[in-house]
Amino acid sequence: MAVSDAGFGTDMIRLPEGGTAHWTFDTSNRQYHKVSAFFFTSPAEPPGAAFSQQFGNAGTYAIDDSPSGDTMRVDVPVGVSPASGTCSTSLVVVGARWAPGPLFVHTYQVLIPGGSWRTVLTDTLGMYFRYTPGGHCESGTYAFRAQTVLYDNHGMHSGWSAPVAVSVTA
Repeated sequence: MAVSDAGFGTDMIRLPEGGTAHWTFDTSNRQYHKVSAFFFTSPAEPPGAAFSQQFGNAGTYAIDDSPSGDTMRVDVPVGVSPASGTCSTSLVVVGARWAPGPLFVHTYQVLIPGGSWRTVLTDTLGMYFRYTPGGHCESGTYAFRAQTVLYDNHGMHSGWSAPVAVSVTA
């Protein structure tokens, strides 16, 4: 993604878990730039430089550019498999490409047909969990999302990842 003295060249990108964002700093920039989120800050990059950051955990990350003050988002959705099933299907919801490390935990939510978002796991180091619609299952679209949270709860966290839908039949 291009970074100029006016800011980012795009508002949002979507990456798979483990994907890498690449920023390139315009050769015509008159200032050094830093890109940052709650868990990383690039060095002050001169015109013509590049910086990359890997995103291994689900969530939507606000990325800031200094000195322009511009913001963009990097969305990393959860992985869900299979993409459809029945009430007895065990769905695997993956929130991290690798273990998040000692500083980060995940919170996962599910949206059942006709319902509202419900937290199914909070503050977990788990990279994935299994969800079975089960007992009072309704046919329809279920959705899953996650966020990554700084473990010691300093209020720093990603936003919720974009929902990933799964079709379930009774």
